[in-house]
Amino acid sequence: SAKYIEICPGTEVNLQTDTSATAYYWSTGASGKSITVKDTGWYIVEIDIDSAICALVDSFKVNTKACYQ
Repeated sequence: SAKYIEICPGTEVNLQTDTSATAYYWSTGASGKSITVKDTGWYIVEIDIDSAICALVDSFKVNTKACYQ
């Protein structure tokens, strides 16, 4: 299921999958277990569980929220 995250404008958030795997393929082109982003939008990661056909997909939706200094 998708994870929904809200961040203050101009800040970054670390997105990390909870699944251990042999390979990770993020929609940004990254290949690690986690990525740091500052832009809003959808981030998708394909998770290869093993060298066979077993793979999962995880998704993150990043939105901004009103933050006061």
